[in-house]
Amino acid sequence: MAKELLELSLLDILPSSIADDLNVQAITRSIDPEMQSVSHDIRETLILSRIDELPEPVVDLLAWQWHVDFYELARTLKMKRAMVKGSIPWHRKKGTRWAILKALEMIGVKGTFIPWWEVPGAKPYTFAIEAEITSGFWSQLPNVEDVIDVIRRAIFESKATRSWLIDLKTIIKAEEKLPLYHGAATFRGGLHEIRPEHPELNDTHLTAGIATAQGGYSHVGLVRPKGAQTAAFSGIATLQTHYVTIGPSGA
Repeated sequence: MAKELLELSLLDILPSSIADDLNVQAITRSIDPEMQSVSHDIRETLILSRIDELPEPVVDLLAWQWHVDFYELARTLKMKRAMVKGSIPWHRKKGTRWAILKALEMIGVKGTFIPWWEVPGAKPYTFAIEAEITSGFWSQLPNVEDVIDVIRRAIFESKATRSWLIDLKTIIKAEEKLPLYHGAATFRGGLHEIRPEHPELNDTHLTAGIATAQGGYSHVGLVRPKGAQTAAFSGIATLQTHYVTIGPSGA
């Protein structure tokens, strides 16, 4: 029956001619822990397939070994791992449009490449970039100047020497959740008259009327947020007055 490598013992592969020798069995059992330890450490030779598990010092050494040109722009371990994983294909295509967009992707920015013929008044060998910055990247670099410097550095390290960046447009998308309480305040007043239709010629109507005046004030408040919550809130306040007359219109 087949066994996993880490569970394999030398006793399982001894030839039948010596498998029954007690001394050989004792020697085998004494060697097994060391052999299994070596087998367990084989996984340490797997680098790229385990890069998401490797500690930061090892990732830093890999970045030095593979010459990640703008590695110092990384602000998080996740960003460092992305740069190392993308370094080899990036170097193969360095100087192309793909390399520019890949560099922006590795630092957490979604880029759009705009060639010179799509830019009004642009000359050959020039290009423009639209960089969409998410709140995750923005939180690492709160200053606008730092954000632009990082993006420009990634572009300049990736573009062809003959090509020139003539326009860089940054689009910042920030997502925050904020409790919001809203209400309304109204003031209303008016004069309303309700009258019957005009009587026809030589027609007589018996009419009666009533006058009503009403006023009032009411206030409805919302519960104030607790702790360090930030919220905008208001209540509803209504002041209403009416004057109503019911009667016939003048003949």
